[in-house]
Amino acid sequence: MALASPLYRVALAVAVGLSAAPALAADTPLTFEALGAKGDGKADDGALISAGLARKFGTLAQWQNKQRMEIHATPGRTYRLATPIMLRQARLRLIGQGAILACQNSDGIVIDQGQSANQNAEGSIEGFRFDDCATGIRATAATFWRIADNSFFANGTCIDFNGLSSSISGNYCRGQREELEGNPASRPTTGIIIRSMRTFAATAPNESFANLIQSNRVYHTSGNCIALVDGGGHTVSTNDCEMNTGGEVLLNNSFGNAIDNLYAEPSAGSPFIIRITRSWSADGSRQDAAKVGGAKLLSLVKDRYPEANRVLGGTFGGGAIWDIDVQTGNFPIISGVRYGTGNVRIGGGINGGYLMPGAGTPNVTNESGANLLDMSQPGQITGARLSSTGTAVRNGPGFADFTAGTASRRIDLAAPELDAAYHVELTAIIVSGTPPAGALQPYLCALPTASSFRICLAQPPGNATVRIQYRITR
Repeated sequence: MALASPLYRVALAVAVGLSAAPALAADTPLTFEALGAKGDGKADDGALISAGLARKFGTLAQWQNKQRMEIHATPGRTYRLATPIMLRQARLRLIGQGAILACQNSDGIVIDQGQSANQNAEGSIEGFRFDDCATGIRATAATFWRIADNSFFANGTCIDFNGLSSSISGNYCRGQREELEGNPASRPTTGIIIRSMRTFAATAPNESFANLIQSNRVYHTSGNCIALVDGGGHTVSTNDCEMNTGGEVLLNNSFGNAIDNLYAEPSAGSPFIIRITRSWSADGSRQDAAKVGGAKLLSLVKDRYPEANRVLGGTFGGGAIWDIDVQTGNFPIISGVRYGTGNVRIGGGINGGYLMPGAGTPNVTNESGANLLDMSQPGQITGARLSSTGTAVRNGPGFADFTAGTASRRIDLAAPELDAAYHVELTAIIVSGTPPAGALQPYLCALPTASSFRICLAQPPGNATVRIQYRITR
């Protein structure tokens, strides 16, 4: 078959439009400079980049179902942020390549929902260095985000995140320059906060759930390494917390979290390595207006309890007052920890707690009494409830010996019972000699109190010794 003539080939190309198609070029990612950034240390690149994002991608509602887009910073360049970069578009991937975002007491990057009631979803921030930001990365209503491999130096807070099912991993956070030089810092600093926030069009606080906080290092801040406030179901895994003076990991009103393989070297006198607590602002004020650092982080959800939290493994250095301080929240599980100072506190009124073996024997302050199943020492199981009511007893069995002319003894309880509505069962045993019959008839000779009760015998034991065993039940 003869080949088509040159004239036929030209006519065919014109008919199908091939001659009008431009030559294909290799795909190149969008750059900060293409959005208007100068990178000259003078212009407000935060405002310029935010304006460029709005021009190119519109609002969250306009872009949320479009394709993902990569936006690259220029490696080694410094972008001045007098105002933050506002991400009000979903599915954008910002790649820093080592570029510096130099804030001037502004936030660095804000993941926001703008004037949309939708979640800002499926974006990422990777590979930036944040310097001197009020908050390096702040997120409101973010879902399926990835914040990875960034470094933060001399920021107030490194990452302040509100959202769902997102990953925060491989970030390095270091405190204020003044703190590193041993001087008071101009503002409190903290590492990573996962919290609820009041977002646009929200009738109730928007809580954070099911985020992964993994393999981050937070070093030398005046606040916490990691704080989980409200919400829950987070996995906090293989993080490195060192020299943070406000306590390492704080759980405030946050439930169902798994904290595993935490490495902690707290500053001397740091209040805790892990604390589970519950607090909120008395006036219901916005949490994001509260101070950051330590227990000053307030909740927006007043009826939230920090239940079913688990501490699984971990290596703690000495220096903190409490290795683990469980102030409230039922069903905590603490297992396989290598303790630092070994001080563990279980607060009063906690039900269903389990303290399992770890490396070393912890010094346990158990204010919950029999509500804690303590297996922390080899061969030891304590904590039977001895109760058919909703209130567990806080003291186990004991005994008192009566000799010679003694017919009355007061028993002071090691930990006061929650109230005086308990029962005392008494049993007499002859230790030595031949006591009179009345010496084997013990009874309570006064109404018990929460802290003590008094045992009397119908007769003194004479030259014999009688042991009265007691057991407290409800």
